Amino acid sequence: MHLKLSNNKTKMCDKSISYITNKVYKKTDELCKQENRITTSDLRSLLDDVEKKVLDGTVNKVN
Repeated sequence: MHLKLSNNKTKMCDKSISYITNKVYKKTDELCKQENRITTSDLRSLLDDVEKKVLDGTVNKVN
């Protein structure tokens, strides 16, 4: 049995996840260009910040 989730909240969540993922990739690229590398701690810090914003419901405020 295949369960399909297709309500507005799911669609909004999908868009938010996509938006955040793109922001993470963009920030990672910026860090790589600035320093020619990204450290594990930099990436963890960035992902922790993203996770906090998602949990706080402030997705649109990700810089």
